[in-house]
Amino acid sequence: TGSAINLIPVQSVNKQNVYIDTVWFQEPIQLLNQPNALVVKLINVGDRNFIDQPLNLIINSESKPGSFSVEANSSSLDTVYFTATKSGWNEAQISLEDFPITFDDSYFISFKVLEQINICAINEEEPSPYLNAIFGDPESFTLINQSLGQLDYSILENVELIILNDLRSIPSGLIAKLESFT
Repeated sequence: TGSAINLIPVQSVNKQNVYIDTVWFQEPIQLLNQPNALVVKLINVGDRNFIDQPLNLIINSESKPGSFSVEANSSSLDTVYFTATKSGWNEAQISLEDFPITFDDSYFISFKVLEQINICAINEEEPSPYLNAIFGDPESFTLINQSLGQLDYSILENVELIILNDLRSIPSGLIAKLESFT
């Protein structure tokens, strides 16, 4: 009436896989024709070390080869440097090669590259000479000083940073614009 069942556990002969876990920029904003650093976190869940293996960065169909190293059963951080040559939205693919598991060898991201950072300083009275000194570089920043009493709210739609400089109080219209900005 009974049947004998013999179960045999199957063990992998060679356990190995390296994958890209996370990718992030060192700087929060990428600027046109400026050097950028992209950090890549790699994880090795295998039993062998990967030393000087190819790590390829493709940005807008342009390839930038590199390499990575990660020890067995550990993780590592590698940094890929590049210069963004196209403003607006860019797409990138970071890829590596490890056999036999290949479906997780590519990581895709998109990011926005700005030609300049547009900044609006809303001042209670006179513009701050310190803000003018900090953001006075015309290659990277465009600083627009606005008086609170004569504020053009349409300017706030085209800036990446708003600075409230020595304001005694914030009018409700500005509060609503700041809420929509954030």
